Amino acid sequence: MRVGRETLILEGSAGLAVTAIGIALLLGALSATLAVVLLACVLGPYLMLVVAGPRLATRLRVPRLVNRVIVGAVEEGEHPRSPHSGAQFATHRQVALMALDLLLIVLGSVGMVQAALSLGERWGIGPALIGALVLGPLTSLPNALTGVRLGLANRGAALVTEALNSNTINLVAGVAVPSLFVTLTAHSSTERLDLALLATMTVATVALLRTPSGMRRPGGAVVVALYLLFVVIQLAAA
Repeated sequence: MRVGRETLILEGSAGLAVTAIGIALLLGALSATLAVVLLACVLGPYLMLVVAGPRLATRLRVPRLVNRVIVGAVEEGEHPRSPHSGAQFATHRQVALMALDLLLIVLGSVGMVQAALSLGERWGIGPALIGALVLGPLTSLPNALTGVRLGLANRGAALVTEALNSNTINLVAGVAVPSLFVTLTAHSSTERLDLALLATMTVATVALLRTPSGMRRPGGAVVVALYLLFVVIQLAAA
């Protein structure tokens, strides 16, 4: 899987920044309010660049290097069968189907969460283990299916964007926003090791994508091995 340098700069920098802020928040190095502000400073410009793309870069008169990154990332992310000129808008039917799909995904995730927690309580399995080894993989099935389909279609830029943004959404909606109302801090050595593995996997993924040949099977095996190490740590700490 290969992606252009421009796409990797845009997506990788945003993904790494969000991961770093989330880890700093959980380690207690940042307050919840400051973390949310920093996330807004990262994601606000990122979303504007993704949505507006070259038009915004031209209007702001950004440096030529920055403009080249934005244009290259946007062009690579476009579907190869869609015309380059002119915006492509979803029809009412497509919007309705997307809303229905989103509703089904949310309802299915809620059902899986309730079922897993009930079974875990009945079988005497701790919530932390259920969350890490059952709920995490199950609720990631839609992302995994989307990633496989994008990969088979040779849409590496869209795949990388989908994967990194999935991690971003989890950190923002699952960690940063709740931290405004409840205290979320990694106290134990296992939790701190989990955060170290999260940072390692994120950096390794971006670094492997940066190689001239892209991420091949050995690189993918490295990332999977790091996740299996996380699984082993969870089982040992249970």
